Amino acid sequence: MLLFAAGTVQGGEASAAAATHQRQSVLVFGDSLSWQSSSYLRRDFNPTTTHDYLRLYPGTALCDWFPEIDKLSTRNPPDVVVLQFFGNHSTKCIATSPDFVAQYGRDLRTAIAQLLALGVKGIVVDAGPTTPIATWRSSLIATYRHVIASFHSKDIIYAGSADFAVESPTGGFVTALQCLPVEVKYHKCFAGSMITVRATDKVHFCPATQMSKMGQCPVYASGAYRFAHGLAGAVWTVDPATRPAPGT
Repeated sequence: MLLFAAGTVQGGEASAAAATHQRQSVLVFGDSLSWQSSSYLRRDFNPTTTHDYLRLYPGTALCDWFPEIDKLSTRNPPDVVVLQFFGNHSTKCIATSPDFVAQYGRDLRTAIAQLLALGVKGIVVDAGPTTPIATWRSSLIATYRHVIASFHSKDIIYAGSADFAVESPTGGFVTALQCLPVEVKYHKCFAGSMITVRATDKVHFCPATQMSKMGQCPVYASGAYRFAHGLAGAVWTVDPATRPAPGT
């Protein structure tokens, strides 16, 4: 698996591969957490999975992406859609809501129902790993899980694996975790040592102190890699065909 290869992410243009539905396709809608993880996320799928799948922008809420979801009616639907939103509530579509968590629940229900009607086979939902900054996180995740459960489908899941990958064993906030075997293999850290997994803002992943949430991290970001791999694992759960073969 090409875990550490560099790659440029484009979020808006359709590729020729997307028009060929013989390939598995994954479409990811998300905010700055997915944005920072994108260079790792795109390496975690089977090579036959279409590469036209990133719709990411820092600071966005789910409702900001409704126009893009509407556009899916004009093309072959993706096999799996990921909806990753931390709970941002400062854009025009959600800023006027005094109870933005409840609006996220309503918007998630609307988005899932629309995606299912379009023929999407699997849906993965996630907020992101725990942080002391987001006091609303537990309410948001409970809302997400309640909406998911209401559809009574094993193909609509919450990506707990993505959150747990960047948390303590008890689900708490941590700034560093033990180096992974794959990180040792690629000389990112030493066996038995700790590696930084969260940014100084306690929300994002890039360990660089002067990192803007709008840019790509200039150094390896273990937290971004772990989060991306967790999201990919959730996608593999609902669509095993997206998983790369061992050793690729």
